[in-house]
Amino acid sequence: MLTATFTGVFDGNGKTLSGINKTLFQQFNGTVTNLILRGEIDATAEVNEEIARKTASFALNASGATMTGLVSYMNLKAKGGNINAGGLVGYIKGKNQFTDCQYYGEYEIEWTGTDAGIGGIVGWSNPSGSAITFEGCHFGGKITVTGGVNGRTAWVGGILGNESQAGIYLKNCVSAGTVTSDITTGT
Repeated sequence: MLTATFTGVFDGNGKTLSGINKTLFQQFNGTVTNLILRGEIDATAEVNEEIARKTASFALNASGATMTGLVSYMNLKAKGGNINAGGLVGYIKGKNQFTDCQYYGEYEIEWTGTDAGIGGIVGWSNPSGSAITFEGCHFGGKITVTGGVNGRTAWVGGILGNESQAGIYLKNCVSAGTVTSDITTGT
């Protein structure tokens, strides 16, 4: 199901995509509205390194994206080093907007290497001087992170795992889920 790059408008019209077993988009640069995702992705044996370390229910990467009403109940599993893992998107760069986005699934990650950003909505962000906005977003799922390497850091959070530059705005967001890690937990 993985589509290389999407730049248009994806109107889910309130419908549910069920039985998903792969991330929908490798690169998402468009707009998605009113879409519900259900399924399970197990990337622990994935050969493609990018997919294994950026596992997410909707997109591995996003740039210039607008996401409104994107809801995921997907269960995800990932294993690897330098993980950028999110309930909805693994890694975002540049200006992105998330409004009323939600994640309620369970995410199990075995971290085996360098720095990691793991979050309920987005794993790792790099605004590159642009604003990234989360408004009305909700994390009600469960993230469990095990493993790690001494001297390395993993940032784990309900809405956002890590942001590498200033420019993140959160408004009326709720992180009511569970985040468990046997390594450093942050943002």
